[in-house]
Amino acid sequence: MDLTLKDEVEKIVSDIFSRKKDSDKKDMLVKALKEAKIELEKAADELISKDSEIEDLSIKLEESVSSFDALNATLKELEESVKTKEEELAKVSSELEEEKAKTKEHEEALEKKDVEISSIKDEFEKVSSELEEIKKSAVVEKRMSALEAAGLLRSDDDGIACQREKVSNFSDEEYEIYKKELEEIKSSIIASLKKKEKSNTTGFGVNLEGDDEPTVKDIGEAIKKLFYEKKDE
Repeated sequence: MDLTLKDEVEKIVSDIFSRKKDSDKKDMLVKALKEAKIELEKAADELISKDSEIEDLSIKLEESVSSFDALNATLKELEESVKTKEEELAKVSSELEEEKAKTKEHEEALEKKDVEISSIKDEFEKVSSELEEIKKSAVVEKRMSALEAAGLLRSDDDGIACQREKVSNFSDEEYEIYKKELEEIKSSIIASLKKKEKSNTTGFGVNLEGDDEPTVKDIGEAIKKLFYEKKDE
């Protein structure tokens, strides 16, 4: 019972007992009781209504608490997920840095290998060039030896050097043609010398009888006389 209702009841009771007649007191008491009953019923209804509101608020509060707990749990899950993702990202970043370092090492190793390969290639080319020169020199020496054995070398040092340079630039086919031409010249000179020996007009004084052939010097002198000196009138 609130203070207003209590005050009204006390006021009514005081009025009742202040009256002189019992009948008036009785009527007023009954009336006061009825009014008090009505007020009490209103108060009870209001209390019930308040209880209902409190219950509704309690339910809503529980729902809010449940919702808060759910949101809080979701938040924690998200925080854990973010933490996990951050750890995964940190791990991936670390692995990426390791891969970058490995890639750099591989690139440096590859560059080193490229330098080594380039050096080996240069050395190979150098050796190949030297080998080609050796082969070429061997071919030239073989050709010069064949010319010497056939008596087809020039007699002077400058002539031999010129002949060596010439045969060094020949292909095998060109060399054979060159050698054949020299042999033909040699044969022609020998025939010419044999013919002129009888008349003693060449001035060589070479003995060509029997199996002996003119020397390289004789041939060189004969070529010189035949191609570079004027004939006697």
